[in-house]
Amino acid sequence: MLRPKNKPELRTFYIRLSAILTCLVSSQAFSATAVSEPSSAGIWNLLIALIALAVSVGSAVLPFSALRHWTGAWRASAAFPLLILFIWLLTLVIDVLNDGLGDRLWPLELFIWAMFTMVFMVSAMTIKRIFEKKDQADSLSE
Repeated sequence: MLRPKNKPELRTFYIRLSAILTCLVSSQAFSATAVSEPSSAGIWNLLIALIALAVSVGSAVLPFSALRHWTGAWRASAAFPLLILFIWLLTLVIDVLNDGLGDRLWPLELFIWAMFTMVFMVSAMTIKRIFEKKDQADSLSE
C-alpha cells in the first residue's frame, strides 16, 4: 500500500480511509433500516448508527498508527485492541454463517469496542510518554 511520506498527507490519508470505511459499512448495514422505517425515528436511528460507526472507525486509526510508529513491547500493546477486534469480527461472521441473521446489536458492540480502544490507547500513550520522560531524565543526569 502506498503511504504518504509527510505527516499532513498521512493524516489526510487516514481521515479519507476512515470516511471510506464508514461509508461502506453504513451503506451495507443500515440500508434496510432506512428503507423499512421512513419515519423520523428511522432517520434518527440511521443518524445515530452513522455517528457510532464514524467514531468506531476513527478510533481504529489509533492502534494502526501506533503499530506503524512504536517498536517492541509497545507495538504489541498497540496490536492488542486489533486482536480483540479480529476475534470479535470472526465470531460475528461465524454467527452470521450459522444463523443467517447474525447479531443485530453489532453496531453497538463495535461502538463499545471503540470506546475501550480509545481508553486503552490513551492510557498506553500516556504510560509510554512517562517512561520516555523518565529515560530522558536518567540519561541527562548521567
